[in-house]
Amino acid sequence: MNELNEVAADFAGQIAAAVWLGKLTEDAAREALLSYAIACHQAQRTPCVRLREALVCEYRRRRARQDACS
Repeated sequence: MNELNEVAADFAGQIAAAVWLGKLTEDAAREALLSYAIACHQAQRTPCVRLREALVCEYRRRRARQDACS
């Protein structure tokens, strides 16, 4: 799986925070992460899929930490 750069990891964290605060739904979060991956790789399928998977993994990790704090 791709290792995320700092900007991508921070983006996933911001999306996670928005869901935690009730500003975004889970569906909207998934769409945002997919859109980010598409934008970064100009819709090149393989790198786009790998980045999306890495973003979702980071998003889930951060959401789990947020839930543990609540």
